Order: sequence, then C-alpha cells, then structure tokens
Amino acid sequence: MNDYQGNRWSKKLTLARLAEQKAQQLFQDIAILLDWLKNDILALAGPDYHCRSELWDFIVAELKQREDSCLHRIRPFRTALFNQKKIYWLLLLFWMKNLAISPNVLIFPCI
Repeated sequence: MNDYQGNRWSKKLTLARLAEQKAQQLFQDIAILLDWLKNDILALAGPDYHCRSELWDFIVAELKQREDSCLHRIRPFRTALFNQKKIYWLLLLFWMKNLAISPNVLIFPCI
C-alpha cells in the first residue's frame, strides 16, 4: 500500500470519527430534551402551567435548531409536538377541572 492510499483511509477515518462525535452529541441533546418533556412537562406532579408551557416552547425551539442534523427523524417529531400543544393543554385542563385542581397549582408534595 502506498502513502496515497494510507492518507485516503486516514482522512475517511477522521471524517467518520467527526460524524460519530456529532451524532453522539445530537443523541445526548435529544435525550435531555425528551427527559424534560417526560419528567417536567408530561408528569402529573411538576411545575405550574406557565412554566410547563415555556418549557414546551423551549423544547420545540431546541429541536428546530437541531432539525438539519437529522431532518427525517427530528422534523416529524418536532412538528407533532408543535401541533399537539393545544390538544395537550386542553386535555390537561379537562383533567384538572374534573379533579378540582387549579391550573396554576400542579405541584404535589412527595409522600
């Protein structure tokens, strides 16, 4: 094998490692956002309505920033979150009304 082929493979390996690092960072970022969605927004106990709403908007904005990294996977999910926000809040308000819970007080003490 001559030096030219060695350089070619070395360059491909370097590019592959950079792509791997970007993919790992994207995975970590998305995992954090989904964790917030699960534990801070969709959980029964948690922040009040306004905080949840702001966090929802923040997550949608952060997903939009990362959309170009994996367009075919992130855009459908981000679009669904954006479109379903009103439905989620209406459902949440319906539950709170039936449970006689104030919409601004959704914090439950640990037992």
